[in-house]
Amino acid sequence: MQINKNLVILSLMLVAVVVRFMNILPNFSPVVGMTLFGAALLNRKVWAFILPLVFIYGTDLIINNTFARSFYPEVSGIVWFSEYMIWNFVAYAMIAGIGVLALNKKVKFSNTLVLTLAASVVFYFITNMGAWLDPKMMYPSNFSGLILSLEAALPFFRTSIVSDLLWSGALFGTYYLIKSTSLIQVENKVVS
Repeated sequence: MQINKNLVILSLMLVAVVVRFMNILPNFSPVVGMTLFGAALLNRKVWAFILPLVFIYGTDLIINNTFARSFYPEVSGIVWFSEYMIWNFVAYAMIAGIGVLALNKKVKFSNTLVLTLAASVVFYFITNMGAWLDPKMMYPSNFSGLILSLEAALPFFRTSIVSDLLWSGALFGTYYLIKSTSLIQVENKVVS
């Protein structure tokens, strides 16, 4: 039986999207792993940037209007966008760029491990810099304020690293398991 490579990749990315709603622990999310996975394996690299941003916006739209609605008391009606999302989008776009450049045709365990850790650090610094710059967070507008923001996020960073490693391993591992199975062959044809 032949299965299109991109269909397998998209299906695994959608599983990660569904898992995001489980809210296991704060910052325990498959999004970094999903972003690197798509960046490494999607044939058309533009989708490595577009899909994670669409998926993260879609899931944030649902989460911000259900589970996390209490964080937006000033908003009447639907929460379409929040300022934190800008920093997340920048971080995920950078992670996709790192993945496209570094993992393109070089997906090995060691590369993936190092890039997953680098992606965790990129996300941590960019999103916490955003928290530092957000006037609602009330961090001082100096280097000490940035350090305070980074220190406050350390417990979440530990969880993120574990989550990113776990999800990167699960997504890449599942893909390569499917690809290596004699029952299912992943074809490399690009479907236009």
